[in-house]
Amino acid sequence: MAVLSAAGMAQVRFGTSPDAARRKALASGKPLLVEVGAAWCQPCRDMEREVFSRGDVGEFVDGNFVPLRIDADTGTGRAVMRKYGVTSLPSFLVLDTDGNLLGRTAGARPASDFIADMRRMLRHIADGRR
Repeated sequence: MAVLSAAGMAQVRFGTSPDAARRKALASGKPLLVEVGAAWCQPCRDMEREVFSRGDVGEFVDGNFVPLRIDADTGTGRAVMRKYGVTSLPSFLVLDTDGNLLGRTAGARPASDFIADMRRMLRHIADGRR
């Protein structure tokens, strides 16, 4: 979903192929940011409309993660939910390229809170690599 806002700034461009996202993460050295959501999930739609449509969020996510969207209502989605213990939507998982969980958060929130949560996870990841 490569989309540009009216101002020309990139929105978050979630991939939908786990294999392609993993290859991109391996090539870029960035962790995966996996959104687990569903079409019927109102908080998921709120995040799409109010947070992921913003250019500043798109730039932040693109600069730090490889974004991947997983539909909770698919076989892959159900497997991801079981593996990582996802019990609420939307859930956001930060994974390394081997699928190890590096951080997680759940629920809709304003863009500034979402970015702050992701920054904390990035600091935690960086601290763990030292």
